[in-house]
Amino acid sequence: MSLNFNILKATITTALTTALALMLSLALPLSAIAAEPTLENPSVDITAQVQTTGTMHIIEHRVFAFNGEYDTLRWSFTGFPEDAKINVSSVRMAKVNEENTVEGDWITLFQVTFNSDWREAVKDSGGNMKKEYADSQTPQKTGESAPVFPADNSWALDDRQHALYAFFQPTTNRTIFEIDYSVENAIAAYDDVAEIYWDYAPARNDTETHNLIATVQLPVPESATITPGKTVLAWGHGAIGEFDIGTDGTITYKVPYIPKGQYANAHIIFPVTWLPNLTVEAKQAYSGTRLDNARTEEESWTDTWSNNVVNTLSMNIAALAVCAAALIASGATYMVLCREKHRDKLPALTDAEIASITSDSEMLARFNSWNHIAESEINPDNTTKRLQEANLFDMRSFKAQKVLAIVALVFIALSAIAAIVFGNWLTFAAFLITGICIGVCANYIPRRTPKGIALALALENTTDQQSAKLGDS
Repeated sequence: MSLNFNILKATITTALTTALALMLSLALPLSAIAAEPTLENPSVDITAQVQTTGTMHIIEHRVFAFNGEYDTLRWSFTGFPEDAKINVSSVRMAKVNEENTVEGDWITLFQVTFNSDWREAVKDSGGNMKKEYADSQTPQKTGESAPVFPADNSWALDDRQHALYAFFQPTTNRTIFEIDYSVENAIAAYDDVAEIYWDYAPARNDTETHNLIATVQLPVPESATITPGKTVLAWGHGAIGEFDIGTDGTITYKVPYIPKGQYANAHIIFPVTWLPNLTVEAKQAYSGTRLDNARTEEESWTDTWSNNVVNTLSMNIAALAVCAAALIASGATYMVLCREKHRDKLPALTDAEIASITSDSEMLARFNSWNHIAESEINPDNTTKRLQEANLFDMRSFKAQKVLAIVALVFIALSAIAAIVFGNWLTFAAFLITGICIGVCANYIPRRTPKGIALALALENTTDQQSAKLGDS
């Protein structure tokens, strides 16, 4: 059987190169992001008052910690019914210290008309956008009437996407924003209960949120008696946190940490009779009973979430078990077939045996290059046959190398699937590290037979003697 060492070497090189490319593909975006302005929400405090009309009056205090210069922010209001309408009363900002205490005066932002071009200009949550937007405008793209960003210390509401834009003087300071707004038709009023679905922390892919507290105050009648879990029901979805239903009709959500891409949602049900001032349209928007279906949905959601957790855990355990088995198998293969295992039991080669090999230039070149097939070989199959007959290499090790190289590529491919398709970074890391280790192991598996080792030592001695003679002369 003819073994092409070029193919084996290329396979291993591809495996290692692919692994390096994957690591660089992850590292380069991270380095690029580090060069761009970034931000976090180290503290968020939200108070929502549900009014008897079905409107929610909300005041948010969001602290932004800027890493780099910012002059624009955008955040969304999500989770409300489709017919909900956002009305912003005021937006103001102030510098705060590390303890989130206001330093100096509050700056009140004034409202400007929203320009739909800003949707494309302002990426994610914002950044140093005015200069970038201005630099991107060219006569070929926009003409002389190209829109520009508004003046500093202003805000605009995108009614269509329920998003707020704030524009201010470029700053790197830790800053708090206060947004006072109301949401009409925020409550779904059914025949038996009223229901709130609210993303008090919408998903954001470019920032993390810490220390979030969201309080919802229900319009409890004076004569009402509240029994948490019966009169008022609440659930929380998204990031891990906790909530509490007070006997005064106040529900408090506390979420210590919301990673990038995650959200936090409140689901609350209370008696619809607590909303006596609903508009006719609000009363007619929803019909039928809701309580039993809501309970069923939450039980199903909990089961689904639990199953996802179990499935992810099972995937991780299975992946780690497969990786461990593959590493053990490749390690055992290396121990059995690793090169130059029998150096202490070398046969004695006669001058004739050595000469028969050294006189064959193609076989000698193949031996010195660890079975690498040179492009200049006239008949590689014939050279391979002569090499096998000479019994200089353990051909099993070359077969094992090929198998392990393929296995390494499979694990690297699985790591990409785990990251891209499932977003499971533990499995990604396990598969990637396993693939690299098996690839390295495969690279060192090919070995010479005791006869091959003896020949290599004889060739070394011959070379040393020739070098000594040249030195004497």
